Amino acid sequence: MWSCLAGFVEPGETIEDAVRRETREEAGIVCGRVVYFASQPWPFPMSLMVGCYARACSREIVVDRSELDDARWFEREESH
Repeated sequence: MWSCLAGFVEPGETIEDAVRRETREEAGIVCGRVVYFASQPWPFPMSLMVGCYARACSREIVVDRSELDDARWFEREESH
């Protein structure tokens, strides 16, 4: 089973900057443009799950093994 990358927004950080930071920290991928996609309630106090699309500026994946077991790219056709 695969999941999207996830993380928390730091105080004073925008959602877009959090997406870029978390993606770089967890998978070593540098991202440029970030676009909001959707949100959903999250079962923790004062929490909200926000989904975004991000344009990768690099293709190499460098997994932070303390954060993730693995990471990979998926073809668009695999997303359905």
